Amino acid sequence: MKKRVLKSISALLLLAVTAASASPLVMHLSAASSSVSEWERQRQELQSKIDEYNKSIETAKNDIDGALERKAQIDEQIDLITEKIASTNAIIDQYDSDIQKINSRIVDMDSEIDTKYERFESWLRMMQLSGDVNYLEMVLSADSFVSFLETVDRMGTLIKYQNTVMEDLRADVNAASEQRDEADTLRAEQLEVKQQLESDNAQLTALQKKSENYITELKKNQAQYERYLADAEAADEKLGNEIEAELSRIAAEQARKAAEEAARNNNSGSTTGSGATSGERPSYQWPVEGKYVVSSNFGICRGSYHRGIDIPAPFGTNIYAADSGTVAEATYHVSFGNYVLITHENGYATLYAHCSSLLVKPGDTVEKGQTIALVGNTGNSYGCHLHFETYSGGSLVEPLDFFAYMKDKYVISIYGG
Repeated sequence: MKKRVLKSISALLLLAVTAASASPLVMHLSAASSSVSEWERQRQELQSKIDEYNKSIETAKNDIDGALERKAQIDEQIDLITEKIASTNAIIDQYDSDIQKINSRIVDMDSEIDTKYERFESWLRMMQLSGDVNYLEMVLSADSFVSFLETVDRMGTLIKYQNTVMEDLRADVNAASEQRDEADTLRAEQLEVKQQLESDNAQLTALQKKSENYITELKKNQAQYERYLADAEAADEKLGNEIEAELSRIAAEQARKAAEEAARNNNSGSTTGSGATSGERPSYQWPVEGKYVVSSNFGICRGSYHRGIDIPAPFGTNIYAADSGTVAEATYHVSFGNYVLITHENGYATLYAHCSSLLVKPGDTVEKGQTIALVGNTGNSYGCHLHFETYSGGSLVEPLDFFAYMKDKYVISIYGG
């Protein structure tokens, strides 16, 4: 009997050692990552700027001569809200990631709890199979003092193991419960952010409508509208002249460097450029994602000179670089709104105007087909579209000539010039 009991106790001790060697659970995850706090700070700063523009617009409401400035303020406000929405979406995504991590951790913890409990059940079953062990009888039946000490040591190990397992199980269950509470807290916080997102989207829609309707409302007073139009056209012409002068300077500089290079190489017939030789017009990528209708042509259009082509597209549609090159300008102008000017090799350049957001900055090198901006309605604009201009040697040229390879794909609207 004594040998059978000691053999059972030895088996139980082996099980206890195996269970005790299991790795402890890692059970900490902050309620929200530091990136959420950073995005929240950015959102608050953007909201402060939006509020400032609201005050400026209200102050200038009755100033007819400030029409272009007020339109610019509305466009800037749209820009800020768009940025705020992007930050809010980033926060929501971070919450999703944090909640997913916690749920995964809870699954691991529940699995570990089940494993520990199964081991403990096995231990209890083995205790039951070994019979009702009388610990006092075990001690008194020891046949030597050494045997006595060994028996006491085994009993102490078994009791210690039982207490340790119970404490571990209790701690693991409590930790899993805390993680579930943390996940519930994150879901509640995320819901608040989603509600703010709905509010921001509604505000953005209202401002877009206000921007689109602004000039229409101004037309109700013909005298006011004529003054507005004169200011817009003057600003447009001034900027156009500045751009042409700068591009002429860049083209002359490129020609000078090309001549110097040719003289050095004694090879005036060498080719340069993105898929074109000097004297061969390059083929451009269509600059607007999935939209091939031209609503206004280059040249005389609706009784006045139009510097490029207009391509209507929904707010936020991707705008692509027509060819590889360097960003010469990426800024805001009262006439062009948010615009990007890119210089290409061989004296060519392209301009993209009325954007809602600019994704590049001056000095950036861009690749053909790279997204550089998003379609919008900023500046002197009557609806969401891309105003696209092309230059050669600093002078405006017909944009559609660069898309001869796809002339069967784009469509010129009946409203074109």
